[in-house]
Amino acid sequence: MFFAVFGVMLNRMGESGRAMLDFFNILNEITMNMTKLVMWYNPIGIFFIIMNKILEVPDLEAAAKSLTMYMVTGLLGLAIHALIVLPTIYFTLTRRNPFRVSLGMVESLLTGLGTSSSAAALPVTLRCCEEKLKFNKTICRFVLPIGATINMDGLAIIQAVTPIFLAQMNQRMLAFADLVAIRLGS
Repeated sequence: MFFAVFGVMLNRMGESGRAMLDFFNILNEITMNMTKLVMWYNPIGIFFIIMNKILEVPDLEAAAKSLTMYMVTGLLGLAIHALIVLPTIYFTLTRRNPFRVSLGMVESLLTGLGTSSSAAALPVTLRCCEEKLKFNKTICRFVLPIGATINMDGLAIIQAVTPIFLAQMNQRMLAFADLVAIRLGS
């Protein structure tokens, strides 16, 4: 709330608040460049973490089969959400082709997929919306950070799939009440 009011007051100051506005724009640019740098080196670190865990698994074949089913289930849920549910909502509300927007957001979608983080993909999302799709810059800079923070649809899908996967890995049968609790918790 403080920063929303701060932004409004800074805007009202006009030219006398220009130095502060320039400071925050430069700070934003520095942060975006640092995020890009981290994202370029991120896959190398993740590769070594995964390799370490793979070497610790006693029965690699059984673990691979279980993880494959877990991944297929999670990806199927995410695909249904991303390719059917969200485009249907967009089309219903705007009467426009949702896949036109998706094509303009390919770089952002790939960044989000690669980092598993909408917050890490936020700088790329802002650039795609402002430069490629020509959306209003003010609206983008207000809506997208909020959306990256509170819109956790993919996380909710994985949160529902993960406890079921873990129960299966530990040979535990889940009752109907357990499934209801998992659904309500995600």
